Amino acid sequence: MRLNLGCGNQYMDGYINIDSDDTERVDVIADVRSLPFIDNSISVVEAYHLLEHIPRQQIEETLGEWIRVIKPHGKLIVELPDFERNCEDLIQAIKDKDWETANWNMMVIYGGDTPAPQDAHRWGYNANTINRLLNQVGFVEVKQTQPQSFHKDQAASFRLEAEK
Repeated sequence: MRLNLGCGNQYMDGYINIDSDDTERVDVIADVRSLPFIDNSISVVEAYHLLEHIPRQQIEETLGEWIRVIKPHGKLIVELPDFERNCEDLIQAIKDKDWETANWNMMVIYGGDTPAPQDAHRWGYNANTINRLLNQVGFVEVKQTQPQSFHKDQAASFRLEAEK
């Protein structure tokens, strides 16, 4: 089994698409911090632009939940906005008085400008901070690769792939 966590409207064929919101593109409605699967039952977990929406004090517990369900030698793939690069882009846009780009980078840093609280970004990360957290909860063989989700064209992002 393969999971697409925090899928929103991004349905992935061949995956169990999970989100806390009930949309037409969700197979299972669940909180990604408490997955309804037995230990060591999932071969791949993918999460695109999701971890930044989880409060910082819950990240280790959330990653611990994900490693719990992943089979030995299974894979975790995460993509996130690169907080450091997006802050640099924001500062440059302000220096250039490019207010459209500055506003866009503010949205990338803080999350979607919607009334839905789940759209807000709760913390910012770069590849090094997530790599450290993945190692801390037990993932190994963490490697950075090029982002592949649709977000890559919208904001500076990074992708990490890790093995249990």
